[in-house]
Amino acid sequence: MDDATIWLTLKIYEDGPYDGVLAFSEGAEIVSTFFMFEQYFRGLDSPPFNFAVFVNGSLSLGALKAWGVSVPIAASEIVRETKSRRAQHGNRFSRAGVVAARRALYDSDNCFGLNLNHIPRELKIRIPTGHLWIENDPGVPTFTHLAAMCDPYLREIFSFEGVASENYAWVSYHEAELANCVVECMRKGAFPGQSQAR
Repeated sequence: MDDATIWLTLKIYEDGPYDGVLAFSEGAEIVSTFFMFEQYFRGLDSPPFNFAVFVNGSLSLGALKAWGVSVPIAASEIVRETKSRRAQHGNRFSRAGVVAARRALYDSDNCFGLNLNHIPRELKIRIPTGHLWIENDPGVPTFTHLAAMCDPYLREIFSFEGVASENYAWVSYHEAELANCVVECMRKGAFPGQSQAR
């Protein structure tokens, strides 16, 4: 993760600024870790992007632990179980799990094992974000971790029915929703106080 974060930092400062970022899966984990690092350790009031869209994006609990945040065993166990379920292709998230994910977004004491009240506010992502995933993807708990770390007033969540797949073929069936998500994040990124100093 460190090499990728260093590469991203150099890319932004050499070729940027960029208006926004669209990140998939591991890329979303790298970008979200980068945002948290920049805000927490560098105290940046002006983030390197005005908005971010995460597709199947997860939160790096390892990064939180490395930064001294207490991560409950329950959250780490959920991440481990999620990875195991995803490795077993075809193992879908249950309907009850989908309802639990919706509740977990607003449960700051227990968002799939993660206590959001024990995470410093400076680590929360404070730019407009969009989050897209298939409702029955076994990764929903980890996608929810990342969404819950983003400002709820600036976050958009799009979850779809369908079949989760490793090749993201489902994205092509939801191009209009993805485009709407990007446009909405761009609109919010242009709010006063949201845009970068250029």
